[in-house]
This record gives sequence, C-alpha cells and structure tokens, in this order.
Amino acid sequence: MMLLARPQWPLLGVVLLLAALWWLRAPLADHLLPRSATERLLVQAEQALQQGRLSADDGSGASERFAAVLARDPDRAAARAGLERVARAALLRAEQRLADDEPVAALALLDIARAAGAPSTEVDALLLRVRAGRSSETVLRALLDSARQAQALGNLDGGSDSALARFNEVLERDPGNVLALDGRDGVLASMLAQAHKRLDVGDDAGALAMIERVDAIAPRHLGLPAARAALASHLGGAPAQATLRRAAITAAIQQGQLDAALTLLAAVPDMQADDAVLRRELASAWARRAIVEAARDHGRARRAARDHLAVLSAAAGDAAGFMALVEARGDAWRMRRDGTSGEAGWSALFSAMKADAASAALDRQRADMRQCFEQALASIWLTRAATCLEAMSALVSRADAAEPDRARLARVYLGVAEERLGRGDIEEARRAVHAAQLWNPGDAGLSGLFARLGQL
Repeated sequence: MMLLARPQWPLLGVVLLLAALWWLRAPLADHLLPRSATERLLVQAEQALQQGRLSADDGSGASERFAAVLARDPDRAAARAGLERVARAALLRAEQRLADDEPVAALALLDIARAAGAPSTEVDALLLRVRAGRSSETVLRALLDSARQAQALGNLDGGSDSALARFNEVLERDPGNVLALDGRDGVLASMLAQAHKRLDVGDDAGALAMIERVDAIAPRHLGLPAARAALASHLGGAPAQATLRRAAITAAIQQGQLDAALTLLAAVPDMQADDAVLRRELASAWARRAIVEAARDHGRARRAARDHLAVLSAAAGDAAGFMALVEARGDAWRMRRDGTSGEAGWSALFSAMKADAASAALDRQRADMRQCFEQALASIWLTRAATCLEAMSALVSRADAAEPDRARLARVYLGVAEERLGRGDIEEARRAVHAAQLWNPGDAGLSGLFARLGQL
C-alpha cells in the first residue's frame, strides 16, 4: 500500500513549485528583463530631478522620465511620488522666478508643474500673479527704489544691481517713465562728474572709459561736450589713440564696468598680439559676472553675460572647456538655490542678498564667506574656495571680488595644473588651467601652460 502512494509525491512537488513561482512572479520579474528598462528609467528620472532638470525637450527631464515609467507600469508608486516632487519643485522655482521678476521663466515652470500634476488651484493662483506682475506699478516702484538706493551708495554702473541697470530695466517695461528717465540722466551726470575727477588726478584711461560709456547710452547727453573737451585738453588736443583705449579697457574691467569695456574694445582700430590677452581678460571678467549673477539668481543678467562671454571666449585658449567650466559653476549655484545640490547652509547667504545693501546681515555673510575662503584655500580645497569667493562677489555692489584674492586662488590652481601635468593627468591639468584663467587671466604662468597643453 505504501509503495503505491509514493508516485503522488513528485506530483505534489510540481504543484507546490508552480504555486511558489506564481506567488513570486512579481519579485522575480523585477530581476529579469521585462523590468530592467523600467528600473533604468526610474533611476534616470531620479538623477534628472537631483540635477534640477525638471523637463527637457529631448525627453531626458525628470518629468518625462517619471511619466515614461508610469506608461510602462501605472501602479509604480515611486514614479507617482517622483512626479509630485517635480510638480512641487516647479512651483517653488516659479515662485522664485516671480520674485526675481522673470515672468517668462515663471510661465515655463508653471507649464511643467501643471503637466506633472500640480494642483490646478496653486498653478492658477501663480499664473494670475505672473500676469499681473508684468506691468505692475508695485514692480516698477520697487525697481525705482532699488535704483535710487544703488545710486546713493555710489553703485552707478556694473552688474544687475547697479543704478544704471535698474533704471534701464524700468525703461524696458515702461519706455516713457519720467522718473526712470530722470534717474538715469542723473546717473550719467554722476559718471561724467567722476570722469572729470579722474582727469584731475591724471587718470586719462579711467576718464575715457566713463565718457565712452555715457556716449554709448546717451550720445546727446548735455554733459558730454564738456567732458570730451576736458579729455582733449589733457591729451593736448589729439584724439585718444589705440594705446589709451586699451588702457581704458583695462580700467573699465577693474571697475566692473564691462559694458564700457566692450564699447571701447569695438573702437580699437587695429588688432594686435596683445589684444588677445586683453580679450581673455574681458572674457574672464564676463565669465565671473555670469557666475555671480547666477548666485544672485538674476537669470536675465546671467544670460546676457554668458552671451558676451561666448563672443569673447575664442581668445581664451580652449574656448569650449572654458565655457563648460563657467556653465558648471553657474548651474551649481542654481542647484543650491533650488535645494537640489545636497549642500546645506546657503539659505542665510541668499536671504542676505535680498536684504538692504547696508544691512548687518550682509556684513555677517561677507565675514563668513571671507573665513570660508581663507580656510578652504589653506586646505587646498579649491572648489570650496572658488564658491566662497563667488559668494563674496555676489555680496558686493560690483559683480567681482578683490583682485588680490583672485590672484591668490589662480596661483594655487596653476600649481595644481603643473602637478597634474607632471603626472600625465591632462584633463585635470586642463581644468585647473581654465580655473586659473577664470580668476586671474593676466597671470604670467598661463601662456606657458596653454602652450604645453596645446602640444599634447
């Protein structure tokens, strides 16, 4: 009898095995081919979100990746949660762009938020604010107030926070604004007064930079004839020669008046060998401006600086590598502001940037960033040192840092480049040379290193 029962056991084992396989079908499938593409999409979506790429035309953005996962697996909870995070991040960024008065960028972010499933009430409320803010009297009044404050502090021309930039922004929105026209005329008059003072101390180059800048903005300004006559008197009646114009470009760069430097560069009659060095200095100044405007979250000013840099960077050695460095630094600041960089402790800095220019918060942040720079430089933590130097630049009225600090950082980068080159690490050496160029394009050691890298 027992012998007859034995054949039933193999059959029972097969049944149990089939039942186990049916019960474990989902976990097993996760490790096999049908799920692999979905898992890769989910990982790519998370990476895009961490990098701040909420959406992209080529489908590589976080929103598109999470949506692709849901198209394959509608029950995937991680993808739904990811889309919710995309929607929240897009709404937050739209708020920030609205606060910085960039309505076009805010509208694009609201489209992303809506596509990712953000609550329609929140999207519609922000949309109304964007549309109302485009021509809001409140916005114009705030811009006029900030322009007057910058003028009172002597920040006449330079970055996006200068008096001239603010008055011009009002005029872009409201071309006939009498207050802005009057304010801008006052700024130009102050610049011409500074030009006269420079002539009095023998600074013909600095005076020429101021005069040419005013002429480019308002060629019929009432103060221009007297300023030009005073300059001609200092030059003995002769017109400004190319040598003086080159000196004026250098003076404009040192003063952070990069638009004036561009105007003067266009007026240099014949290009010579030293003009390549001058272009490199101006390109590096615009590169620093682009990074600082990214730290300030002034998107329009960052884009303008980047456009000028693209034109000038041909004289910067490896133009593509230099541009890539600047883009990476700017993107890093954007990620810090959006909270997607994984770094902590920057909120106080960003709050201080929005504070009054004479506030104690700014003073504290300047001191903190100074300490950060010195400690990082002493530890040869150069990325951190560069970040703190960029932050110091963003906290002052002119979008640049003190020249001695830039020179110190550049020298250390050059030392790193020499060491990497000696070890045969060409790409790391190239990146270090680009960083040195960013901070001090006039360093005597750059030309030799560029030449050596060009031979490899």
